[in-house]
Amino acid sequence: MAETEIQECNVQGNDLHRVEAILFFVAATRKADLELHLQAGEQLSKLFFAFDRIKYKRLWPRYIADMHDLRTKHPKTWEELQAGSIAVTKTDIPFASIGADHACEHLNKLMNSPV
Repeated sequence: MAETEIQECNVQGNDLHRVEAILFFVAATRKADLELHLQAGEQLSKLFFAFDRIKYKRLWPRYIADMHDLRTKHPKTWEELQAGSIAVTKTDIPFASIGADHACEHLNKLMNSPV
């Protein structure tokens, strides 16, 4: 293989890892899985630094650390989040939960739409 082909394969491999991190985070929300949410969040944190996302790279590691601290400092909250309250689930259909911010947008749209 030529040097350019090897570099192209490396770039494609890196792109796949980035997409995988994002898909893990989406899956964590859809499943309302707290552990997967935190693992995916740690992977996303690396991307925020790599792409120089100033706001996220400053606040996201703090968010992840605070979430891990809930286990010892606020065990009842941790248990509630682990039971599935990390996301909003409107149906019994699996893999259909949405994030709280997304649910708020749905409610706002319903309230602002004409009847």
